[in-house]
Amino acid sequence: MRLVFIGPPGAGKGTQVLKLSREYGVEVFSTGEAFRKHIYEGSEMGKKAEEYVKKGLLVPDDIVLDIVKQFVDNKDNFIMDGFPRNVYQAEIFDDFLNERGLALDGVVYIFLDEDQVVNRLKYRIVCPKCGAVYNMKTSPPRKDMICDVCGTKLKKRVDDSDEVIRNRYKVYVKEISPLVDYYDRKGILFKVDGIDKQEDVYKKIKELLKIG
Repeated sequence: MRLVFIGPPGAGKGTQVLKLSREYGVEVFSTGEAFRKHIYEGSEMGKKAEEYVKKGLLVPDDIVLDIVKQFVDNKDNFIMDGFPRNVYQAEIFDDFLNERGLALDGVVYIFLDEDQVVNRLKYRIVCPKCGAVYNMKTSPPRKDMICDVCGTKLKKRVDDSDEVIRNRYKVYVKEISPLVDYYDRKGILFKVDGIDKQEDVYKKIKELLKIG
């Protein structure tokens, strides 16, 4: 299983990817989580990434591609959460896989409009340790600000302010259209409406990918 999940921030990519990972035992790579981990730990890469993340800007391609290649190397099965973000990254990633005799099985595009994205993200809190995501309005943790999975204190992401969210969405729209077209032309794109309930979205994804 070699999959890519793309979509705007707040579309539910992370939730759906986690469900697939748990059910099928496939390791997940999230560029967002990777950089947030570096930021949380105060590494040099984290310091560089934080300058972009706080402004709602994309981390430069060269930094993203380096960390992706490190993750994928020597793996035959994986799920990419939110990568690639543009056609250039997609082409480099395809070349990297081709060199190893591999190819993607599918690209799942979960879509939401701007207002839906803002409405979701302004209530979002995350676990800095295990990456679990909660929504204080629709899916809060059982204990206030404590992760159900690992017991770590939850935090609101620095890039989940209204202004930054809308800026991130505009950046996303500008770059996602060519990427969607790229994968559509390759015949491996599957579109799913992210506004539905988590369980319904997951069921639809499995149906489209023809996995039971």
